[in-house]
Amino acid sequence: MLKNIVHLLKYEFKRELRQAHALGGLLLYVLSTLFIIFISFANVSGPVWIILYWIIVLFAAVNAILRSFSNEMGNRRLYYFSLVNGTELYVAKVIYNFIILGVLSVLNFIAFAAISGSPILNIPVFLLGIGLGSLGLSMALTLIAGIASQSTNNGTMMTILGFPVIIPILLSLVHLSAFTLQTGTFSTVGTEAYGDIMSLLGIIGLLFAVSVFLFPFLWKN
Repeated sequence: MLKNIVHLLKYEFKRELRQAHALGGLLLYVLSTLFIIFISFANVSGPVWIILYWIIVLFAAVNAILRSFSNEMGNRRLYYFSLVNGTELYVAKVIYNFIILGVLSVLNFIAFAAISGSPILNIPVFLLGIGLGSLGLSMALTLIAGIASQSTNNGTMMTILGFPVIIPILLSLVHLSAFTLQTGTFSTVGTEAYGDIMSLLGIIGLLFAVSVFLFPFLWKN
């Protein structure tokens, strides 16, 4: 299983290198959005900064992950089906999307901080939020993209299915990020944000359990 996942990851990164324009388009979207925010608002308060940050990450995640199964259609889908099972493919897609989204989130944070300044005072907790958020969004959107790929209008289907799943993740991320506006050590702020961290971990665990159970049946369809 691990060997197949590693091979799938290598293939995903090779394909991304051949389609570098897609990743470049995402970076352009992030930078252009940040520039519009910069010229539209003279000063951005801490809570508004956090909300804008996660909104940008969300749209970047949707644009990046929506095309996860664009190449696994038709005859190529049958070829994949003969080589790997659904669980291996799902785990490989999640790891790949997690890496891409994590890198985009960190770059977004650096660019946002450089353009408009950063109100974040506790970087370790914020980076923990980026890690948990990237993993949760990757797991949720990968599963939804797999379901939506069965539909002729996958963009609309992904929007309908994604809304009730993504909202709890975003609310927990925004609330967790609010604690990073405070000074203090990691343990102090982390204790106050313990409930949000556990909520995110619970959502991630539930998504993993549902996905591992559901995706193999979806892949066989």
